[in-house]
Formats: sequence, C-alpha cells, structure tokens
Amino acid sequence: SVDATMLGDTALHIAAELGDQPLARSLLRLNARTDLRNQRQQTAQTVAERAGHAELARLLQPSSTR
Repeated sequence: SVDATMLGDTALHIAAELGDQPLARSLLRLNARTDLRNQRQQTAQTVAERAGHAELARLLQPSSTR
C-alpha cells in the first residue's frame, strides 16, 4: 500500500503485518534484512509481535537469538 511504503516498510515488514509466513520465508531465503527499521523505528519482528503473529516474530529474530 502507499501508506506502508511511505512509512519505510519493506516487503518483510508487510509480510510480518499480514502474518504471511510463506512470503516471509521466501524473502528470508532471498537474504531480506531483518535489521531494517521503518519510520516508526520497528523491525519486521516488532511488527509481527505487535500484530499478534508470535510464530512469525520468532522466525524473524536475528539468527544469533533464534
């Protein structure tokens, strides 16, 4: 959406918001960065947590804490 991109959301942020695990996994396989923050200073992991997608939030944790 226009609102999402204007807020600096990446495709991974949007997948996190929607709870779309298959998309998130595909993006991670393509080396999507999990450390990028949107204009609200949220990572994709934070977006997933706030949207109630706990399993997806775990998937989006930095590899050193998984």
